[in-house]
Amino acid sequence: MIRALRSELETAMRCQKWGKAEELLEELEELDGNEARWPHKLGDVLRRLNRKQEAVSAYARAATIYAHGGFLPRAVAMAKVVLQIDPDRLDVLERVDPGAARDLHRRMRPLGAPPTEAGTATDAAFQLDPVSDAGDDEVRFCGTGDRQTLELNMSEVELAARPPAAPENFAPPREREAAKPSTPSPVDPEDHARQLEAERQACLPLLPLFAEAPREALLTLVREAELIRRTDGEVVVRRGEPADALFGIVDGSVVVHVVGLSREARPRLGAGDIFGESCLLGNEPRGADVVAEGELTALRIPEQTLNHLVRIHDKLADVLFQLLARRLVANLLHTSRLFGELSPLERREVAAEFELRRARVDTDLLLPSKQSDGLYITLTGHVEITDATGGDATVEGAGIMFGHASMLDDGASPVQVRTRDTLLVLRLPRQAFSRVAMQYPAILMRVTELDPVARITG
Repeated sequence: MIRALRSELETAMRCQKWGKAEELLEELEELDGNEARWPHKLGDVLRRLNRKQEAVSAYARAATIYAHGGFLPRAVAMAKVVLQIDPDRLDVLERVDPGAARDLHRRMRPLGAPPTEAGTATDAAFQLDPVSDAGDDEVRFCGTGDRQTLELNMSEVELAARPPAAPENFAPPREREAAKPSTPSPVDPEDHARQLEAERQACLPLLPLFAEAPREALLTLVREAELIRRTDGEVVVRRGEPADALFGIVDGSVVVHVVGLSREARPRLGAGDIFGESCLLGNEPRGADVVAEGELTALRIPEQTLNHLVRIHDKLADVLFQLLARRLVANLLHTSRLFGELSPLERREVAAEFELRRARVDTDLLLPSKQSDGLYITLTGHVEITDATGGDATVEGAGIMFGHASMLDDGASPVQVRTRDTLLVLRLPRQAFSRVAMQYPAILMRVTELDPVARITG
């Protein structure tokens, strides 16, 4: 029955028979009340017919159903459409309940990591402070109980496109805890597909930005976000432009045109992904063109809004920090020549060996009289490099690797590396470096060819 109605609806929409489309959508909504697409499309049809208040009611119903199903960004987009039609209908925005999306995100969180709690000090979570030397020839920067390993799911490492609906064999990164019932109940295929897609998007970075935000911050995010639509081939952000906003994909996909990558290797991002995260780094220009692929619906969140909310909501600061750090690591694994010969699975395995740390200004990461305790890769910020002879210092930004020469030679570091500002850095500890070198000869070969301080991106 529903399949036949859907077929009739497609014909009516294609032929622009809006009256017939309205009738079919009302019938579909009656038969399939869990599917937000029907009131969503009904709102679009009523808007075409200039029946704005009825359209608002349909969009409001769609927002409620989207939120109930865990599709919080889509619910937010519906609320934004309502406000475009009637700016006084703030009640629709305030009724968007993030509870279902938050519960789903925490259940699907990779490796069962606990949710971020309010009030966590971001600096303390990724602090990198020198402690007592482990030996006469080694400087340790690994504080007690302060290790943050990288937990990237496969989609983050691949930076690949996600299809508009989750495939039947989609497996969440966390093993399901509930045992299957001895006599399985019949499952509606449409409900099953919706649940799989909700679980897929719960593992992506856009949902926690809204779902884990405090209520006041969520309302501000939604009010100040801009709902944008682009057609196939339109440039959404351009390389070199000021990074003044973060984008979250509600529907559709984009292609990221990274300099140096072939057309086939360009990352594709779909619903649930974010891009434009360079706005979180401060004064960083756009590093790539991002182009719409097909019809795109996205939320544009101004940098000023994020900066304001971070200052007053610690919890949102933690969410944004995790979002930024995970994407930076994924970008590094995808674009660096060091990992170029590894498969996506191997990249994920290598990523798990690294520690993510925040290094404060004027922290000595390497000293010329000491042996390095690990291999370091800068993700953000700047470091000052001075060779052992005490010559002129040079300053380098993100994408610099060092510490490997000391471990390869089993001797003192040939350079001093000191942070010029607070930055994010990846650290591969000595023992982990040995494991990676043995397991992945291609990485070892590339490392031995590099200078003591080498750029591995760009």
